[in-house]
Amino acid sequence: MIYILTVLLPPLGLLLNGQPFSAILSVILIVFCLIFGWFFPVLFLVPSIHGVVAMHMKREDRKHRDIVEAIERQRPAAGVGPLAYPSFFSASLLVVMPGLSSSALRKSMTALSRRPSFT
Repeated sequence: MIYILTVLLPPLGLLLNGQPFSAILSVILIVFCLIFGWFFPVLFLVPSIHGVVAMHMKREDRKHRDIVEAIERQRPAAGVGPLAYPSFFSASLLVVMPGLSSSALRKSMTALSRRPSFT
């Protein structure tokens, strides 16, 4: 529904989405396109396209921010668990020693997790 409003009235749709600077830019685009749109009719679509793209980008940004916050809430405290050190080390063990069994890898990661941290 908000996208339909943004196509028909881009500044209002952007304001309702919490984007005042994009709404101001949209008003400027509308004025520009009303002047030059009579010579190049495709310019009449520019403010609506700008509004839809700006709204989509803002909503995707909110979605990504929510996902990152959810991941950060689920992350264990620093230094807890066998993967307290960067995971590139375990991957490098697999590359350097491809015949290494999973139990040997688990033992080495457990030994690494017991090392004192310097942070």
